[in-house]
Amino acid sequence: MHTAAGAHRDGPADRRETAVREAFRASGCDEVRENLLICATEEMTAVVEDVYASLRKLLEVFAAGDPALDTLGFQEHRLKHAQAMWAARAAMRAALERGAR
Repeated sequence: MHTAAGAHRDGPADRRETAVREAFRASGCDEVRENLLICATEEMTAVVEDVYASLRKLLEVFAAGDPALDTLGFQEHRLKHAQAMWAARAAMRAALERGAR
């Protein structure tokens, strides 16, 4: 999505939006999310949904081009997604450790 947004940064907004949304669809994120929600415990589904929500927010930011990719506002959105990912990794590790006992 970042690459698509950057490639269409100065072009028409509708082309940037189309390119970003296509990049998201092609990534397989929706399919991975659905597979995780089928297989995950209830505890993990909340974590997965938090990650997905932050990713969807990034999608909207990339598609809109606002805030711009080189701004602090954009970095704040990336940080929120990174924090959701870190929380998911920690929860998954904890679940694996509990299962190993």
